[in-house]
Amino acid sequence: MRNYWITTHWPPEVGEKIDYSVYLFEGNQNVGSDIRPGDRVWIYESKGGRKIVRKSADGSEDRRSRQKGKEGVIALAEIVTELRDIGGSPEKYADGTERWWHWKADTRLINQSGFVPRQKLNVILRYKCNNPLKGFGDQNSGLKRISEDVHKKILQVFNQNQPSATKPIKRDPRSYVRRGHGKGGEGPIHKKLKERVANDPVGVLAEEGLELIQMEYPFPTGDRIDVLLRDSVNRYVAIEIEVNVDSEDISGVLQAVKYSHMYAVECHRRFEEVRAVLVAHQISADIERLCKCYDIETFVVKP
Repeated sequence: MRNYWITTHWPPEVGEKIDYSVYLFEGNQNVGSDIRPGDRVWIYESKGGRKIVRKSADGSEDRRSRQKGKEGVIALAEIVTELRDIGGSPEKYADGTERWWHWKADTRLINQSGFVPRQKLNVILRYKCNNPLKGFGDQNSGLKRISEDVHKKILQVFNQNQPSATKPIKRDPRSYVRRGHGKGGEGPIHKKLKERVANDPVGVLAEEGLELIQMEYPFPTGDRIDVLLRDSVNRYVAIEIEVNVDSEDISGVLQAVKYSHMYAVECHRRFEEVRAVLVAHQISADIERLCKCYDIETFVVKP
């Protein structure tokens, strides 16, 4: 059974990237004892945070400023490891305090294109609207377990504040050559499977929340995504349809990678926010292992 969480982060230091992992300081590790791979966690970024003090090689102190935080929920991530001891040493701050971030659970970014402002988050959590969320979480740890119902409410607002879904694009077919099915063109079995997925993505792929955006989504290069979907957390799903994929056939794997990355660029999303999925009537174990290495999902549909 999946758990749902929300964790607070200070903004990253100037020039640094956002880290979506879950951290707990020494003494609060019991708050995250139920964290499991597959859990979902919302990342809340505060407006500001304590300045870190680092010692330079010459012994002088360097006070590192932080970027201006967005003061709201900025991302949804999936937890991929249990909470573990990462050692290290206490982090010292300009105000004279220190914290030892001794415990960490790694995550995989799912979506960072939406936003939930602090005031709306407070309403969802049933706090006062002006609650600054300082000392947030169980035992003031910065981590709080939430119900699935609360998760869905956050997701609803998060999705509302994302860019509009891509509309189907129609381009003049005379401007490019159709690619992807070789000299013989598309066969009837391939076409039938493609139409099955497009007409009933939830039923065929056994995943709630899938919606069709477009079948045969074209790129200016002449390439096309067989089926383009959107999932329940507003990620796009680029489906590459094959019939039977044996251990020597990596063409479908390459196309799935190519189309998902091309679409991410076209709609200004991170690569993690466009899923690459290979669908076929049969996929060899070797190809499934290869896909797993590169975060390509596979799904076998019985004829």
